[in-house]
Amino acid sequence: RDFYQSKGSDESFSASFSLGSSDAGLMINTPTSEKSSLLFSIRRSYLQFLFKALQLPFLPTYNDFQFKHTYKPNSKNQFNIIGLAAIDNFSLNPEANKGIDDPQKLAQNEYTLNNLPVNEQWNYTIGGTWRHFFESSNLLVVMSRSHLNNTAYKNSLYYDKNSPKTIDYTSEEIENKSRIEYNYRKNNYKLNAGINIEDATYLNKSIILQTVFDSSFTKRVNNELHFIKYGAFAQLSKSYFFDRVITSAGFRIDGNSFTENRTTPNLSPRLSLSYNITQKTSINANLGIYYQLPSYTILGFGENNNYPNQDAEYIRCDQAVLGVEYNPSNFSKITIESFYKAYDNYP
Repeated sequence: RDFYQSKGSDESFSASFSLGSSDAGLMINTPTSEKSSLLFSIRRSYLQFLFKALQLPFLPTYNDFQFKHTYKPNSKNQFNIIGLAAIDNFSLNPEANKGIDDPQKLAQNEYTLNNLPVNEQWNYTIGGTWRHFFESSNLLVVMSRSHLNNTAYKNSLYYDKNSPKTIDYTSEEIENKSRIEYNYRKNNYKLNAGINIEDATYLNKSIILQTVFDSSFTKRVNNELHFIKYGAFAQLSKSYFFDRVITSAGFRIDGNSFTENRTTPNLSPRLSLSYNITQKTSINANLGIYYQLPSYTILGFGENNNYPNQDAEYIRCDQAVLGVEYNPSNFSKITIESFYKAYDNYP
């Protein structure tokens, strides 16, 4: 499935404010010139205040932001700049036991406070697209950068931030991506093809105090993994009998410069068929083999830049889907589907 962000209004200014059970948000939708528009939103939770009032031992806080600026200088070109960001903090509430006399409740709070770490996480994605339109096709160029920073720590005494840390974890995932994509549509044919390349970095700096029987020791991890990922893809679709039957076939191939089996052709073919019984009801069937590189935490596992999982293979998933889809209106859809999935080389 493809997800598309709404386009900002190029006609008039509008704004809305929302207040929910756990957060508040503001959205602004406005033209910035005769040929450009801006969509901006921000949201912040106030669960931390509610949890503190209820004397719960943990206090979650989340914030998120997004914007989309669209500029269309003429009928042949369109530019977009898109940004997404989030800040999430998970802290402890040392005052959770104030005024509580129930021994069971006190024990539960103490267990939670003594075992849950403090977690702070932020991430963002910012990117730009340029789409050039031809008579029956268009060319899309995408460039983006994503950065995830995740920290967690645990003091030996939850109520004393100056006490020694039993956990001090920091990891970062940074991805710089580029993609060129060509889309063609004519005479009941639809073609989508492209290539992509990605510069990936994974950092892990951690100090963990471990206890074995009566002895304890400190484990230090300081890894920096940097490699390139690349791929190519294509998909061809065709409709028959006045769009009553639609067939689609495609593939994707992936590789990278890190894993030792990088020369393995991780080819992911797929095939789909859709038959429209009526204008609102269709039967859909899909077959595919999908390959995915293991997560950075698996690839980057090790000590001092020694990676025992460098021989990790791509995760393979064989998938088959059969379903019925009913569209009572342009704004609603009802589907019943059965899935079959089989994993190979799953870590």
